[in-house]
Amino acid sequence: MGCRSERLNAHPISELDVEINDEDVQISSSDGTLEINFSARLHVLVDEKWSKSVIVRLLGRFIDYTALLNRIRALWNPCGEIVMIDLDNGY
Repeated sequence: MGCRSERLNAHPISELDVEINDEDVQISSSDGTLEINFSARLHVLVDEKWSKSVIVRLLGRFIDYTALLNRIRALWNPCGEIVMIDLDNGY
């Protein structure tokens, strides 16, 4: 069985920085609820940067970082590197 040639995460973490302008973020509050809205430009930039990324939520189960990485490698058989980060909050 061959390996997949496409990198799972084409952008190193250091390249994911996006320049945010004041007009890209609107913060408001009503009835004690904070609302944060992002501009379409910012959504497009973030979507482009994360287009080859996968976010995995473990649904209340804990799995060790190394065990998850080994499981992903076994299931997907990638040729390139896999960059994995812990997003906290069960993701």
